[in-house]
Amino acid sequence: MAKDGNTVVNTVRKKASNYFLSREYKKVKRKPEVRNLAQSRNIGILFEVRSKEDLDTVRTFVSQIKERNRKITALGYVTTKELLQTLKSDNEFDFISKTDFNWYYKPEKYVIKNFMSDGMDMLIDLSLKKNPALLYVAAFTEAKMKVARFDEKQKEYYDLMIDIGKDNTLNYLINQIKHYITKINEQSTQ
Repeated sequence: MAKDGNTVVNTVRKKASNYFLSREYKKVKRKPEVRNLAQSRNIGILFEVRSKEDLDTVRTFVSQIKERNRKITALGYVTTKELLQTLKSDNEFDFISKTDFNWYYKPEKYVIKNFMSDGMDMLIDLSLKKNPALLYVAAFTEAKMKVARFDEKQKEYYDLMIDIGKDNTLNYLINQIKHYITKINEQSTQ
């Protein structure tokens, strides 16, 4: 019975999140700009940390972008209490969890609000599946261009979405994003 109760609560919570997100997002006045990596100096990265391997993969990606003299801010949503206890925030990486959001996944912690208001050139969401908390963050992050994995139900919140088909891995998503954010609008930077 407890499992069924949790399922019902989670379903109601997600529906509430969708309702409030949609309602609040209608008020957003945003003019997206098509940008590539060369045109972007300040880049935000959203990701889920389900394992140490996920974090290592994102750290490698961040290092590759930093080689191009970019300012990177990464915000990792940690899914387990055990993993959260082992991670420490630093100059590039901050870590959050479900306790940093209200009942319908609206951000409540200062570090999240600071990330959202940083005025980024590009936001890259590396979520492999729908995460209502990270979607809320992405929707309201002040970024000129927002990039994510393709999801029909989330397309109003992003400017470039990449269909990764059945290869639903973090490495593949990162490789596809790197390819497209390098190539898009390329002629204007030459």
